[in-house]
Amino acid sequence: MNNVGITGIAYALPARELATAELQRKVAVASGLMLPPGMFEQATGITRRRVAADDEYASDLAVDAATKVLADTGTDPLDVDLLLFASATRDMAEPATAHVVQAALGSRAHALDVTNACNSFLNGIDLARSMILAGRARRALVVTGETPTRAMRPRIDGMAQARTASCTR
Repeated sequence: MNNVGITGIAYALPARELATAELQRKVAVASGLMLPPGMFEQATGITRRRVAADDEYASDLAVDAATKVLADTGTDPLDVDLLLFASATRDMAEPATAHVVQAALGSRAHALDVTNACNSFLNGIDLARSMILAGRARRALVVTGETPTRAMRPRIDGMAQARTASCTR
C-alpha cells in the first residue's frame, strides 16, 4: 500500500483587520437600525476578522501560501502534477481559480477547483490523496483562499434578519 502524507503547510492572511464591533456599527448605520451592543460578537464568537482589500482576491492568498510552502519544502512548481484550489469562494466563475494560481506559480500541473462550501478544503485533501493512491498524481498541492466578506450584506432589512444573519456567519 502506498503512503500518502502532508509534507508542508503554510498560510496567508489579508493585512487588514476589522473588529466585529466596527462591522456591526457599519451594518447598523447602513440599515438605520439600533442593534444591541455586542450582538454580532455574541452570536458568532468572533472579535476580529481579516478582510481582503478591494484588489486582493482568493487566488492572491492561495499564491502567497503556495509560494511559502513550496519554498519551505524545497519543491519546484514544475514538480507538482496536481493543483487543487479548494475553497467556498473564488475569483470568478471562469476560468477556474486553480488556473490563476497555476499560472502565477509557473506550474504545469493538472489544475481544478474543488467547491463544496465549508468542506471544500477537506474535500480537496481527500481528492488529492485519492488521485495519488490511484496513480493519477505523484505530488499534489492543495491551496485555498477565502474572501467571504465580498458576499456579505452591507445592510439588513430588520432585526429578524439581523438575528438570522449574525448566527449564520
